[in-house]
Amino acid sequence: RNNKCNVELLLVGKIHPEFKHKFHQLISSSEFKDQIQIVGMIPYTRILQYYSRMDVSFILYDSSLQYKNITPTKLYEAMASKIPVVMTNIGDTQTIVNKSKCGYIVDRENFKLLFDKTYTLIQKPELRRKLGINGFNYAQKHFRWEIMEQRLIDQYRDLFNNDH
Repeated sequence: RNNKCNVELLLVGKIHPEFKHKFHQLISSSEFKDQIQIVGMIPYTRILQYYSRMDVSFILYDSSLQYKNITPTKLYEAMASKIPVVMTNIGDTQTIVNKSKCGYIVDRENFKLLFDKTYTLIQKPELRRKLGINGFNYAQKHFRWEIMEQRLIDQYRDLFNNDH
């Protein structure tokens, strides 16, 4: 598009070695190259520093078996940081995102939907704030350490009771 928005794309994390060259090639030839910053891998202790710079967290995985049953930590980090998410449906993500109302689930191959959801969040800061707070509140209610600790203890207790 000719009408650039005031947006910076911050890419944090590992780029798969198989795609690294093509990835850098695409960015360097893009009209938006000045708005894209590749950070790469960062120490876990600096993650919050990057979440504080975000307005939206994109968590886009392919649908391969490798990712089919995972729920990425990135989702919980974004929720704890009050950042709305746009993500693909892997693991338990659709259930969590829909119940918490913290963002949108998109098909990784549906670029129009990905663009539409992104554009909506760029244009509506109040919606971003609301989705971020929804995620934070849901995480506080369902994923705090004390709650997760009790779930784990209950599961072990159930296992132990079923064996005896």
